[in-house]
Amino acid sequence: MARDFTSKDTKQLTERLRQLQSMQNEVIAKPEQYRREADRLAHGMFGVHAFAKTARDGVTEGRDTVGSVRDMGKFITCIVRYHQLLPWADYCKKLQASHRQEINRLQSSLSVGGSGLRWMFASSQKKQEAAQAYEALGALLSGEYAANTDKAHAQLHRAEQLSDAQAEQLFLQDKNAYWKTAKTALPLLVQSRDTVAEIDALINRWSALTAPGETAEAQLQQSRQEIVSAATRVAARETLRILEGVPVEEITRTKSGVRVKTLRDSGFSSMADVYRASPKQLADVKGISDEGAAEVRQVAQEYARETARSVKIRLNADDKNDEATALVCAVSRYLNGQDSLRDYRKLFQPYREKVDQAIQRLKLIGSGASWPFYSDSAKQAAHEAYQYLDRLQKSDFAAELQTLSAGISGTAAVSPAQAWQHFERDAVRFNHVLEDIVPDMTGSGSTVYGLPEDLAHAIAQEPLALDGLRCELRRYQEWGVKYILHQKRVLLGDEMGLGKTVQAIAAMTSLRNNGATRFVVVCPASVLANWCREINKHSDLPVIMVHGANRAASLSQWVEKGGVAVTTYETTGFFTLEDDFRFDCMVVDEAHYIKNPDAQRSINVKKLCEKAERLLFMTGTAIENKVDEMISLIQVLQPEVAAQIKKMAFMSSAPQFREGVAPVYYRRRREDVLTELPEKLETMEWCTLSGEEEQLYEQAVLDKKYADARRVSWNVDDLANSCKANRMRELLGEAQQEGRKMIVFSFFLDTIRKVCALLGEQCIGPITGSVTPQRRQEMIDEFNEAPAGAVLAAQIQSGGTGLNIQSASVIVLCEPQFKPSIENQAISRAYRMGQARNVLVYRLLCENTVDEKIMDMLEEKQAVFDAFADKSTIGEETLELDETTFGEIMESERRRIEAKRGEETNSTEAE
Repeated sequence: MARDFTSKDTKQLTERLRQLQSMQNEVIAKPEQYRREADRLAHGMFGVHAFAKTARDGVTEGRDTVGSVRDMGKFITCIVRYHQLLPWADYCKKLQASHRQEINRLQSSLSVGGSGLRWMFASSQKKQEAAQAYEALGALLSGEYAANTDKAHAQLHRAEQLSDAQAEQLFLQDKNAYWKTAKTALPLLVQSRDTVAEIDALINRWSALTAPGETAEAQLQQSRQEIVSAATRVAARETLRILEGVPVEEITRTKSGVRVKTLRDSGFSSMADVYRASPKQLADVKGISDEGAAEVRQVAQEYARETARSVKIRLNADDKNDEATALVCAVSRYLNGQDSLRDYRKLFQPYREKVDQAIQRLKLIGSGASWPFYSDSAKQAAHEAYQYLDRLQKSDFAAELQTLSAGISGTAAVSPAQAWQHFERDAVRFNHVLEDIVPDMTGSGSTVYGLPEDLAHAIAQEPLALDGLRCELRRYQEWGVKYILHQKRVLLGDEMGLGKTVQAIAAMTSLRNNGATRFVVVCPASVLANWCREINKHSDLPVIMVHGANRAASLSQWVEKGGVAVTTYETTGFFTLEDDFRFDCMVVDEAHYIKNPDAQRSINVKKLCEKAERLLFMTGTAIENKVDEMISLIQVLQPEVAAQIKKMAFMSSAPQFREGVAPVYYRRRREDVLTELPEKLETMEWCTLSGEEEQLYEQAVLDKKYADARRVSWNVDDLANSCKANRMRELLGEAQQEGRKMIVFSFFLDTIRKVCALLGEQCIGPITGSVTPQRRQEMIDEFNEAPAGAVLAAQIQSGGTGLNIQSASVIVLCEPQFKPSIENQAISRAYRMGQARNVLVYRLLCENTVDEKIMDMLEEKQAVFDAFADKSTIGEETLELDETTFGEIMESERRRIEAKRGEETNSTEAE
């Protein structure tokens, strides 16, 4: 067949195809070239930290420095070209893939038309296929295939013609898109571990400041383990101390046939010596075989284990041995960590969100490679984040935060001296920590605290909501609060010094957190100011004193706004409330004040009780010793319980009675719960009367001046001539040298005034019955802030109750009291929860006076009491002296003095 195209036409068409394919391949290859170039430039800039410098200058100075960095422009141009050409390259690949088979088929068919000779010998079919291929390929190369290829190649040309400035202009228009492309094409940008040094350093500084707050619990847990280890060593020391007091002969109680004398002769005098010895040391003792040595040592070890189970640790600032010091340091660090964490959170909370956001924003900068791709707003935000953190890091805030961080992590050093000072300031918290962490070593492991098991189990489930309480409760105090809340109307009879006031405040706080709004505290006038002070100190409960001339206005304010109304027994008579008015809880302190149901104050208080949903009566007096009085109070609280126990009042010492009264009356003794209390060392200081003192004393006895006789030695005109006063000053000197403070008690106002005059500015007081509660509290505050050697003088009737003075550790009693209970109350002002030192009690006494006879009489009563009395049912009133007994003592003294003077007269006459 004749053909319509020549070989030349075929070659031109084939050449055009090759040209288009070459253009396509060039478009496909170019992005990779630009990617490799960008990668090369990126490596080079990383090598000279160009990205980091760009980001650093931009972040720290707040300016765009992209164009000023060498090779950054070329790098951006490569990224722009790559970004623009990548879709065209993909398009060309798809174009080639979609036409590859067709083009190959057409080229194969068209090959016979490439030369005249091949055309001549081709079959008619081949010639027809070639003609069709020529026509189809021509149509393809003149259609969209060619047009799109030309378009892609033109885009390549335009991209290659871009100057760095033009490329940067395009880059600035859509940085986010270019960053996505760059991250995908150049893994180095996101995988590089390099960081911008200044930014990284700032982030690290903040990480160091904030890390302790994040890991605080783990750090405090580590501190708890240190406390356990230190407490174990203290217990081990105490165990050895006990074993040292156990003679080696005790071994024979368990193991017979042991040659104990041989052991003692060889230096093993106590169980501790045997316990410390190795088997070889014991076997070296003549007459002790290897087998015997092992058995003896086993006995000692078992004895030590049994002893260790009963050992209770106690910290005492007067016994600063190495083990105790290590424990005090561990607890001090733990408490500092707790305090630092609390203060840290309070300090950091207002800044936390903004600081976290700033840190996260700066972390995104990483190596700085992303910085050129940031938008202007993102760059400004990064700059502001850096400036904020940098400025804050240089402020006092960061310095304080760093100090608190060190405290949390336990890196803040605590010297032994600082730790012991910390303990003396806050012994309650130290013992609370030990009670919490090592309860079995402190005697606080009880789970029922003396209550019937069923009742104890129910109380244990009672929830507490103590937000707003500003003190830490001891474990037994938490239990007391649960008892108060669970039982609703109770009498808390804990002994003095166990913190009944704090338990009442905690109970009111928990009730407030569960919706309660109004509370009333009724107390003696002498402690009115103290109650208000304690509520403000230990809680965030609002307090209103309803007393004095403004009582009506204060009462109206309480009715309207709620809070805690603190009033006195006498003022309850002025409480005029609507018949349907109710309030949430009423606390009656020193509840034995209303033991007489016919007294007007009892009537007033009980009338007010009718408006309270809950009642808490409190007294430190052991009212179980007077069953009728107990029943009278319980009748107000829970009449059904009162009716039950009234039937068995005759058996008040029996377990059945105590179990019956348990739902409403709860009393714990100091020795049962405050096992950590240091020692109380009581000393009788016998003073010798001078001639003047003796003459004054004898004349007082002969004139039957009972008070003057009891004021022996204090009734001289000049206390420089008083043997008791001189001994008191000597004791004060010793106390000052040992860093102690002293409280001086006397029954007699004249004696206390003389003490104050004698000691001058060194003495604070006197606290007497005429001192207002506010002024009394001011005196106590002044005494607590005073240095060692300060003295607080008080009448024992006025200063022996309602005071907490753990800063004193020396008590001086100017004369013996008729009621040991009064003395004990006075001593309890200092010997109570929170006392960190041994309490030294000195009784100033004069021989051959009523002092001696009073003490003899009280000791005799105490001996009978110890031998026969059931202390759970017979109170201290059985030990008291009455006026009749003292009259007998005075009469005895009168006869002695007359006899003495008669003998002196006879002697003189004889001479």
